[in-house]
Amino acid sequence: MRTILVGGLLLLAGAAAADSPDRALELLRAGRSAEAEPLLEALVQERPGDGRRHYFLGFCRLSMFRFLEAEASLQRAVELDPGQASWWQALGKARFEQGRYREAMTSLRRAVELDPSPGNHFALAAAALNASEPQVAESELRACLAREAGHAQALFELGRIEADRGDDEQAAVLFRRALAADPSNVEARFRLGLSSARLGRDDEARAAHEAVLQAVPGHAGALYQLARLEQAAGRKEEARRRLAEFREVSRLEDEIRFRQEFVRLAPEDPEQRLSLAESQLAAGRTLEALEQLEHARRLAPAEPRAYRLLGRALRLVGRGEEASRAEAFAASLEGGNE
Repeated sequence: MRTILVGGLLLLAGAAAADSPDRALELLRAGRSAEAEPLLEALVQERPGDGRRHYFLGFCRLSMFRFLEAEASLQRAVELDPGQASWWQALGKARFEQGRYREAMTSLRRAVELDPSPGNHFALAAAALNASEPQVAESELRACLAREAGHAQALFELGRIEADRGDDEQAAVLFRRALAADPSNVEARFRLGLSSARLGRDDEARAAHEAVLQAVPGHAGALYQLARLEQAAGRKEEARRRLAEFREVSRLEDEIRFRQEFVRLAPEDPEQRLSLAESQLAAGRTLEALEQLEHARRLAPAEPRAYRLLGRALRLVGRGEEASRAEAFAASLEGGNE
């Protein structure tokens, strides 16, 4: 699972004209979407042929993770004015978040045609990856980097593609560049460790896995890789210590398997998916946890815990802006339940 990286204020930047509903936009920019929504609904009813108003309402619902309703508003917006790239990008996001990746690609291709910005290329690449279109994804990631060489997420995703095809030399270069752009990406650091080890660069691999453990002390993969590195270096006592830590953490794997069985038996139960995701996060299995959290969010769109855990997972893969939005939304849900 790879959520599209879309900055909320970027979608609104430059969108307000002199006759736009200033108060609603102020609320949106302040993150007060629940207050903005009724104002925007009234404004749409007042002027239903104004595409901007449909767009603002769709954006508002996107920010509240109500993707199906957002899609309806955004679809109407692009019908009224098909020449707005940011509107097509937002429509692509609404479809992406519902798991409709090929439809998302159609919208995002239009966004790229209108505005070949790094963000639009990356969004299309993310949809292509989830739609099992790796060639399209790679092409769009390279186009993104041609326009913004330090795009951290594009560097990370392209590094994963290179590692999967067996080019660890190129993968390591990309992971290093991703970490230079965003040192908080724990998954990039772990994968740098894996590629470095396969290249025989044990010191770099060791440093990467040690850094992973500083961020996620129970990261089973990093512990196991360090045990292997110490054994290969002849440091048997240190290897035994790391292996003992790995075995202790591996008890989580039994818990994960246990929870996976519950999810298999009750796939529509969001609580089972949230519990599985929590265990996966504790074991350093961040990408798997993200997949479960996306399922849980769709099953229980008003459950604050889903967004709290989603924020935690997103931070581990260097997606801090998205994490902040998820955490803010969790807080708004919790406030509404008091």
